[in-house]
Parts: sequence; structure tokens; C-alpha cells
Amino acid sequence: MEISPLQDYSAHPGFGTIEKKTSERSKEFIKNWDFSSNLELGKFFPENAGIKIPMHFDYSESRTDPKYNLLDPDVLLREDVKTFDTKQDRDSIIRINQDYVQRKNINFINMRKTKMGASQKTNFYDIENWGGFTYSYSEIYARNVDYQYDIQKKYLGGIGYNFNTVPKNYRPFSSVKFFSPKPLTFIKDFNFYLLPKLFSFRTDMIREYNKRLLRNKSQYAVLIEPTYLKKWDWTRNYSLNWDLTSSLRIDYKADVGSYIDELPGSIEKDDPDYKIKKRRGLKRRLKTGGVARHYIIR
Repeated sequence: MEISPLQDYSAHPGFGTIEKKTSERSKEFIKNWDFSSNLELGKFFPENAGIKIPMHFDYSESRTDPKYNLLDPDVLLREDVKTFDTKQDRDSIIRINQDYVQRKNINFINMRKTKMGASQKTNFYDIENWGGFTYSYSEIYARNVDYQYDIQKKYLGGIGYNFNTVPKNYRPFSSVKFFSPKPLTFIKDFNFYLLPKLFSFRTDMIREYNKRLLRNKSQYAVLIEPTYLKKWDWTRNYSLNWDLTSSLRIDYKADVGSYIDELPGSIEKDDPDYKIKKRRGLKRRLKTGGVARHYIIR
């Protein structure tokens, strides 16, 4: 378990190094702080369980308050705020001028269960064959004088399966004396393997979702709709090594890439049509494997 203390950094107008000119020095009030942690949640399970759940979490905020009103650069922001009568109006002008960024990240990397005891036999159904389970979520929320909000979300998830063993070679006619003569040797030497030496696959998804709304800085009522940028990639990798006989082998590797074509507009829980979009849009596209981008066999 590792937790870093809160890191706090502040700067005021006029802040800067000695060699900087007055015009090059900061003209803003800047305040940043962040927190991060690394935890091994597998410690909450018995040691002989072999469960590994590494987790990382971090959170940070950054606030920049300009010395001058960005909407009227010749006026000090503090002086301009005093001209408003209500607290709501004063807070509003401060919020419009403030450059604010909030970041959140949570990651579970390579979660797995390790096999305890080297003498244990490997079977294709062992849960230890499943590994590399990864999930991460990151979010950046920003607002400034140009944007009411700019929200960027990124999801990443993946899981893999790996079965690696030394299969037994079967020779059903090797002890039959009838096939000992040389013309029948090919029957006596007949052999096969029931299991592959290696079978593995991995699937990963990365989804990026961005929602942004421009700020109306004019004195008129202008209808501004939010804009959306969406990207959802899905990759799948397969590998098979199988000795059918001692002299006949199959090697198969494939990389499949596709993308999920999301519906236009908002896809969020506060959307009244969220359930319909999720059922008719996302689930249907996921069932079909997405829109194929490439299929490579090596």
C-alpha cells in the first residue's frame, strides 16, 4: 500500500523567477492540489489464495483566477465583482473567468489469480488461466471563459485467457504386434494429441467520450447545443499451437480490430431515451462484434 500526501501549490500575480521581466510574470492566482494512491487489494484475501488486485487512484484540481476580467481586460476582476449587487451575480462572474480543471483516475491493472504450488496440474478450466483483467476510468472536467464545460471520459477494459501445457502423445497401435512388419509400420506409428500446446486469446476495449458546450459571451440569447466526440475501439487477439501428430502441426494467430458505431448525441443516464439507446444501439452493436476494421491472420 502506497499513498502519497496531498501536494499543494499556489502562485499569485507577480510570481516568477528572477530573470523574468515584469511583463512575463504571472498575472493570475493559481492553486493546484493532487492526491494519489497505489493499493494491493489482494492483501485483504488469505495469502494462499494467490489473488492479485493492484489498484491506482488519483485526484487533482487546478484553479486559475485572472487578475483582470477576461471579458473586460482593462478592469481588475476584484473591482468588477464589487459592482454586482447579489452574491449570485458575483459568484457567476468569478466562475466565468475562472479556469478550472478536475482530473480523476482509477485503474485496476492485471488483476489475476496465481496458481499456488508448483506441483499442481494445469487444466483448461482452471481459473488461473484467466488473467490480465484490466479496467480503468479517467475523467477530466474543465471550464473556462470559452467553455461552460468540457468533459472527457475514457474507459478501458480487457481480459485474457492463456492455456499452456505439455499434452500427452497417444500411440494406440504401438504395442500391436500385427503391425510390426515394415509395410504396416505407418499404422503402428500412428499418433495424435488430444489437447493443444497453447491456446490464448485477449480482448480489449477503449471508449472515449467527450461532451463540450461553448459559452455564450454575447449579450444576446443564442441557442448553443453541446457537441459530442465519441470513439469506441475493440481489439481481439487469438493464438493456437496444436500438434495434431508428432509431424503435423497447426499454428494460428489472428488479430481482429473493430469499432462500435455509437448513436449520435448524448448517451448518458440523465437522457430520457438512455435505456432505448442502450438497448437498441449499444447492445445490438456489441452482439455483432462491431464494425470490422481489419482481420489479420499470421
